[in-house]
Amino acid sequence: MPYKDLARKRDWNRRWRDTLAGQEARACENARRVDARKARKEEIEIEREEEIRLLGGEWSRELYATKSGPRDAGARRKIVGQIKSRLGCKACGEQRPAVLGYTGNLSQVVDRASSFVLMKLLASRELLCANCRRIQRPPLDEVKLELVRIKSSRGCKVCGMKNGLALDYHHRDAGQKVADVSSLAKTSLARALAEAEKCDVLCSNCHILEHEEKL
Repeated sequence: MPYKDLARKRDWNRRWRDTLAGQEARACENARRVDARKARKEEIEIEREEEIRLLGGEWSRELYATKSGPRDAGARRKIVGQIKSRLGCKACGEQRPAVLGYTGNLSQVVDRASSFVLMKLLASRELLCANCRRIQRPPLDEVKLELVRIKSSRGCKVCGMKNGLALDYHHRDAGQKVADVSSLAKTSLARALAEAEKCDVLCSNCHILEHEEKL
């Protein structure tokens, strides 16, 4: 066989082997991807069942059936409210959904996230009432600390809570309001105290419920 023909044959054989090896490699890669997708699907199903168990109730299964976007937004918010009411505040046990919130503020996520992502967030975040969230963030400013001491001496008008960190100033007459007491405290303690005289002291939970009743 002439040298050129032999070289062509060897070159053709090499390409053929490379082609077969490439086909086998692609087949192996495709099989690996299929197995990985199946494994991930099984993991998601296990995670889903665990999150349903953690959050409890048929509401969790209903939430998984909803879609992100405006069409299911109302249903989603209702179900999340039911989940909040069932679980209650992790710190004090408060169960009124209006005053309960997840750490990190999930209000935007409720409407936009996929059901799977939303359930993972609900299962992983702490659920706290407004009072307990406020108590976890003590002010460092000396003027605000003085206002906290004054609020503590008065206590919540509705429930009697005395922890000043969880107390708010609520204007009796919105028409007489100049500004929020906390905003005025940044400029002058005297101005903040003058504005506070127009206010009742309410805890954060009662303050939220007070405004909810007016809506």
